[in-house]
Amino acid sequence: MPKPLLAALSALSFAASAIAARFALGGIPHVQDGIAYLLQARIFTHFARVAPTPIDGDLLAREFQILWPEWYAIFPPGWPVVLAGGVAIDLPWIVNPLISATLPWLAWSAFSPHFDARTTRIACGIAALSPGVWTLGASFMSHTLSLALLLLAAAAIGGPLPSVARWARAGAALALLALTRPFDFAVAGGPLLAWGAWRAFRNPAMRPAAGLLIALAAAGPVLLAADNARLTGSPLIFPQDVYFDDSHRPGCNALGFGVDHGCGARNAVAGYTVEMAFGNLRRNARYFDRLFLGFPGGALIALAGLLAVARRSPALAFTAISVPLGYALYWYHGVSYGARFWHAAYLAAIPAAAVSLAWLAGRVRIPRVGGEAIVWLILVAGAAYTYPIVYGELSNNYWCVRSDLEHKLNEAGIESGVVIVNPRGQLRHVWPLTKHRAFRCRPYHAESSGLLHNDPMGGTPITWLRNTNDPERIREIGSNHPGEPIYRFYWNVTTGASSIDRWDGTAFESLAGD
Repeated sequence: MPKPLLAALSALSFAASAIAARFALGGIPHVQDGIAYLLQARIFTHFARVAPTPIDGDLLAREFQILWPEWYAIFPPGWPVVLAGGVAIDLPWIVNPLISATLPWLAWSAFSPHFDARTTRIACGIAALSPGVWTLGASFMSHTLSLALLLLAAAAIGGPLPSVARWARAGAALALLALTRPFDFAVAGGPLLAWGAWRAFRNPAMRPAAGLLIALAAAGPVLLAADNARLTGSPLIFPQDVYFDDSHRPGCNALGFGVDHGCGARNAVAGYTVEMAFGNLRRNARYFDRLFLGFPGGALIALAGLLAVARRSPALAFTAISVPLGYALYWYHGVSYGARFWHAAYLAAIPAAAVSLAWLAGRVRIPRVGGEAIVWLILVAGAAYTYPIVYGELSNNYWCVRSDLEHKLNEAGIESGVVIVNPRGQLRHVWPLTKHRAFRCRPYHAESSGLLHNDPMGGTPITWLRNTNDPERIREIGSNHPGEPIYRFYWNVTTGASSIDRWDGTAFESLAGD
């Protein structure tokens, strides 16, 4: 594989993700999961696992955060640790685009031992040009890191029996995967680990390397269990379970089917059923298909090449089954930024689609245009057609979060104090490629626009609080933040009009508006 081509694909993947992250999404998280990840990353930059319970905590936190007896995000620590590197340089939005830039290189390392040069080149092109990669690469979600770790492990495990050092890297990648997305570790990393161990144990000389691979990979679940014990008191109880038990009903977040499963409003009546699982499968399949290659039918192209992948690397192909069926056991479909729960299935989908397209390249005959050139034109056309659509959706107050609140405060000359976020009204949004169903933006969702800026360790001069109209409570806020001015940022979600008011002790007085 020519290094200039890999470098160009890497730069393109980075640029597409970074432009969407910085400009379409404003460099901030928009979905509650991403907001929670950013909060935890900020805690880690202070070399702490948890933050103290905040003053006015009931007006300060968003979903997926636990406040008492300590403040932290409910998700595993692997991705927030990596994201903390971006927080430390005040560029958290750049972390996922940088990881996206590694995917073409990792795809080449992972797939070249199994496929010819043409197929591997096309696979690297898919890893760089897939709108699904760019979409999640622009987010604050953990799925891009998960895919990179899977490719890194596959590259070390799947090639010619490698050195101990390479398998150590694979074990470390799988360990971090377990600390990042434990379920991806189970449904996608597990088959890779089993495949590697089987290959090594067939060769007595490689058995020490297999032992190292297994030991390092096992360190991830062990550390995760220790983290659970620190936060919940039990190595087998996840913070997510504690959160959903308290906010919904006990046991609702567990995998499987039954009347006690499922934490959504519909699940409160019917639980989680096999019929609902098929509905989740259909939704994810539709969004995966549309964003994988940038045009409908991309998943079918991958499906056509899956058998060829299975003959060369069963562990890679297995993820095309284990990831969708595994997540079908979970009550929530997860469709935001596309079919994000299925992102680990790219481990199978990328080489499978490359096999199909390489077959096409070998049979197409057009004067003066080679077959592989036509395939590259197809990939570029799919990306060029879909990217502006996805960019437009992400820039359209995605998930009801607007990115200009800090800018508005700067315009008004506000540098410190307490800001009460006070959105009113509602607006219906439709994001057809990246979000399942129309979304009605309400004040509750829009409050995230301010709350996401809070530093749990008190490292920012402004504290953002959700709305309260109770004068007594506002005076209590003033007592909790002595000497700090209190402002209210009001905006009409329907029209976009906004104003900034200052509390004078009895009422709010207008400072600025539009």
